[in-house]
Amino acid sequence: MVFGVPALYRMMLENDRLDQYDLSSLKYCYSVEMRFHGGLQEMERLFGLNIYQVYGSTEAGHVTYSRLNKDPELMSIGLPLKSRTCKVVDPESLESVPTGEIGELV
Repeated sequence: MVFGVPALYRMMLENDRLDQYDLSSLKYCYSVEMRFHGGLQEMERLFGLNIYQVYGSTEAGHVTYSRLNKDPELMSIGLPLKSRTCKVVDPESLESVPTGEIGELV
């Protein structure tokens, strides 16, 4: 299992000696810190694995995870852990936004 920031995955993709490493034991890849957007399909093709999302903060720990039993959604940070309560708000007013709308997770 690898928990890495998108820059780490990018460095892995750009490593000219990657073929010299045995990565067959790698089963799960999680992108942490920020949403993984560039090179997702390239990573999945190279490793034959999905790149899942984890969201959280230093203060709160992990808050959301992509579920392992389904393909990760490109623009999703996953679902809250059962031990977390989350809501999405308008960053200006801090009012909840309707389901499916873009906002800030609190």
